[in-house]
Amino acid sequence: MQTYETTILSDSEHSFQAIVVPARSMPSGEDSQSDLIFKALELRRLHDATPTNLARDMAVLLTPGLMAEELSDRLIRAANLGSNEEPSLDDSKFAELICFDTAIPFENSPLSAESLAKLVTHASGPAIGAFVAFVICGSTPLLFVAVPAGMLICGAAKGVATALEEGLKKKLENWLKPRKPSPTMHTLRPKKKAEA
Repeated sequence: MQTYETTILSDSEHSFQAIVVPARSMPSGEDSQSDLIFKALELRRLHDATPTNLARDMAVLLTPGLMAEELSDRLIRAANLGSNEEPSLDDSKFAELICFDTAIPFENSPLSAESLAKLVTHASGPAIGAFVAFVICGSTPLLFVAVPAGMLICGAAKGVATALEEGLKKKLENWLKPRKPSPTMHTLRPKKKAEA
């Protein structure tokens, strides 16, 4: 079981944290389907994420100083194309750096850095098990990305830390814990006595 954590800080108040789970650490089979991951990690879908709106939505998600409830409302409004609310220039610049710089460790044999935009583009495609959405974890909005190579949970560093404290860390550990095969019963038969 292995995960990668990355934190990116700016000169301003902006911060970003990502938790990456490579596919080899994830449970195989049905347990890796997005609806079962959501149930195991107690994630609630807020709205879908798309490559087209990723930088704008991430600018909202990474806005420093917003309370979790206000952040959720702003993310939903940002998803509404009719919203006139624009993120600040500083928020937008940091979000673009996070989205387009190759700074997220992702295991595509071997481990290499990927951009968030590339991962979201892959998750928006037709691959089986691929999924991308903004979610609520505990009280915190985060971005969830699942692709065949693994999954990513990310957001503002403070938000990820809050989610981990509210139980995400324990839920991840329980979900990633290797499953022990169920013991099979063997019927013991007495040995035949040798005939004299």
